[in-house]
Amino acid sequence: MTDGHYCLDFPFKQENPSMPNNRCIAEQRIQSLKHKFWQE
Repeated sequence: MTDGHYCLDFPFKQENPSMPNNRCIAEQRIQSLKHKFWQE
């Protein structure tokens, strides 16, 4: 505890963890939402 505040580290073990590229999935979801909204 520092100055009455709790101090926690980030849960990542590495300095810069590699994150997967989810762009394709995100694009599919936005296209699905657009199609759904156009149906209404």
